[in-house]
Amino acid sequence: MMKDSDVNMKDSFPLLDARKQSEYLDNINISTRAKLKMLVRAYFHQITKGCILKQCNNPYCSSNMKPQNDTEAAKLAITLAKKAFEKDPQYFFCNTLNVVLPNFSSPTDVCIQPECLTMLMEDKDTTVLVDIIKRVFSNEESLTYSFLTQEALRNEVNYSSKNSGVDIEAVDQSYKLLLKNETISSALSTSLDNLSQKLKEKAKKLNERNVRIFIIILECPLLMEPSSHEILSNLMQGILQLSTNALDSLKLKLSEIPKSYLSSFVSIFQQFITVQLYAKGYIDEKIAYATRILGILNAANEMKMNRFERVNYEEFYNDAVNNIVDIKEDYMRWARAQHIPNHGFECFNFCEYPYILDPGFKSKILQLDAELQQSKELRNAFISSLFRQPTSLFCVLKVDRHNLLQTALNEIMLKAEDLKKQLRVKFIGEEGIDEGGVRKEFFQLIVRQIFDVNYGMFEYNEETRSFWFNANSFESQDDFKLIGTVIGLAIYNSIILDTHFPNVVYKKMLGFKPNFEDFKEAFPKLGRGLQQLLDFEGDVEDVFCRTFQVETEVFGHKVTHDLKPNGGNIYVTNQNRQEYVDLLVEWTLEKSILQQFNAFMEGFRMVCSDPTILNLFRPEELDLLICGSPVLDFEALERTTRYADGYDKDDPLIKDFWDVVHHFTEEEKKKFLMFCTGSDRVPIKGLGELGFVIVRNGDDDTRLPTAHTCFNHLLLPRYSSKEYLRERLLTAINNCMGFGLQ
Repeated sequence: MMKDSDVNMKDSFPLLDARKQSEYLDNINISTRAKLKMLVRAYFHQITKGCILKQCNNPYCSSNMKPQNDTEAAKLAITLAKKAFEKDPQYFFCNTLNVVLPNFSSPTDVCIQPECLTMLMEDKDTTVLVDIIKRVFSNEESLTYSFLTQEALRNEVNYSSKNSGVDIEAVDQSYKLLLKNETISSALSTSLDNLSQKLKEKAKKLNERNVRIFIIILECPLLMEPSSHEILSNLMQGILQLSTNALDSLKLKLSEIPKSYLSSFVSIFQQFITVQLYAKGYIDEKIAYATRILGILNAANEMKMNRFERVNYEEFYNDAVNNIVDIKEDYMRWARAQHIPNHGFECFNFCEYPYILDPGFKSKILQLDAELQQSKELRNAFISSLFRQPTSLFCVLKVDRHNLLQTALNEIMLKAEDLKKQLRVKFIGEEGIDEGGVRKEFFQLIVRQIFDVNYGMFEYNEETRSFWFNANSFESQDDFKLIGTVIGLAIYNSIILDTHFPNVVYKKMLGFKPNFEDFKEAFPKLGRGLQQLLDFEGDVEDVFCRTFQVETEVFGHKVTHDLKPNGGNIYVTNQNRQEYVDLLVEWTLEKSILQQFNAFMEGFRMVCSDPTILNLFRPEELDLLICGSPVLDFEALERTTRYADGYDKDDPLIKDFWDVVHHFTEEEKKKFLMFCTGSDRVPIKGLGELGFVIVRNGDDDTRLPTAHTCFNHLLLPRYSSKEYLRERLLTAINNCMGFGLQ
């Protein structure tokens, strides 16, 4: 054990600035005893735990001392601490941050971490801790250095931006400790308010290293309270003033923090937007700030390499925005903004920030855009009929039920100029007048035929229950063009289709390049095999025996394709296996179906030629837009159903009706939807948005229920018993195809 005499005030190792240490201790308005206690704790930590320096030359650091027991360490700590109160004060700290003592080590003023807080909070007198809080949380350098990881502290000289460098768990732990005490919590709030104003004023001067401060502050739970919204407003303005390089650095650092912490950041700004919208009833600049900050968090989230580490994109939806914002007004502001580069708040709109909008809001934007275009086409057709040759006001497709694909293709090609008009469908030889129901059946039938595997255009994957383009289809490119046009028409006319594509198809439709993750989702069995190849630790060439060549079977004949020149003679090895996987993914998802997919997209763009609207959607949302929601929530349907002509929700027959329907199988529920609406698909926002109406239709037990599918109306007789009701309803829904007489 070291003795007092071993402590030489003239030690030659680099010490912290003694003058600054003395000034700091003098400025703290506490007793000498309390100051001594602070120093003892700091020295004790240094003697027992050491510092973060790899090569520390401080003889009073654990890294340069024989192991000390607690008693020996405490005695030496007291001896060292006493030297600070002599005529010629001396300090014996390592030339780096001491995680316990709030000190004046360059370049910080004071620092603090959970170890320090835990010990300081043992004292009932919070004077010392409040002083520390004010110093740490009012200075960005102090606060940043308090929560850097040890790796970041070591590398501060050779700065690296590859990770956040923030010990986010220590930040979280420290805030939880501080907020246990109301006095300390108040001091923290005041200090953060001061710091946020400083950051707002100097944001333009912050560099890539300084931006860590925003991550540390955003972890504070106080920001979830409306009383802290002014602090949050300052922070938002500061972040939005960052230079391009600093902002890119912040995004990168945010992408490195764990999913749960990034999710909590999202919640802060979501709550801010919600509270502000409901409190004010209008959109102000602060809401615009928060919306843009969510965009920064969204970009950071998308930068995460592991998709399972990403925050669910649905967490970025804001219910207040989606429920109370005027969709038409927002669309009009968006339209104006597209003609004003770098516009200001005067043209702010949520459509420019689609991550905050849910699929329902986006579908209404698309529907509004389609209605405006249809109105324009109708107006042009009307004017044309007045001054030139008569022109149809609608796009009328006359198709033969018995030769549906060919007649539909002929009609679409013939009326390509009219596809953006409102659609009407006429089945040749049938009496149905299209008010919506005939149109729905047309789409149902044509999709069913096109996706029939016997037709040869698409292949069905049993594992994923989805369809993929048949790379070896003998059908003409016009047929693939037809399905693309059909999907475009369905979107344009708000029709939901029974299509089942893997998500990668929607990514390709939106212009995103497919990757290996998409391949594994679309072809799970093949994906697992390729992942095993990538992960294999032995000799890949010897065990897998693969070459850069793929082999497929076409009507009993084997066909090969080289993934690279002379691929059949190049074996897959440990060194080139990643290249092999990349080329195989590219071949399967892109090159092998290039002609089919290009024809499909050509047809799709005949209707949906403006990518601006579709770019509002994520691939998953485009799937919902085309195929509808997979959730058959009949409880939501019951809650929103309206009644007419003598029925109400408390009618005994209506109660029996819902009891019968709720006990239907999944298949029977789909048939029920088909019978009532002309489609077994669920609207994008669920059955609660269907607008379903049940109308009384007499009292005859022999009469079957009927429906106006154009208006989602069920005409239901008042049956004398629940048994009659169930039997008649099942009879009706099992025999509901076709309109009129042949």
